[in-house]
Amino acid sequence: SKKASKTTYESALLEKALRKIGELVTIGFGAAGAEIIKHNINATAELDPMIPGRLITSIYGFCDIRNFTDTTECLEVGSAVPSR
Repeated sequence: SKKASKTTYESALLEKALRKIGELVTIGFGAAGAEIIKHNINATAELDPMIPGRLITSIYGFCDIRNFTDTTECLEVGSAVPSR
């Protein structure tokens, strides 16, 4: 029926939105932060900031390219590939 089809579509849309939110959480807080938030919300259905965290080992890298915009304009199309 039309109502069942609309409900299925809305459920799929909501699921897609939740996946995107999860991806943004992972990007913003990193994989370890997203995992902590996931366990926190699963346990209580509320965010409890007093749940203990975990110690992780990680590597942080940073690269500052001088005149990046000028360089990519000279190299033209396809020179800048975004990465995470």
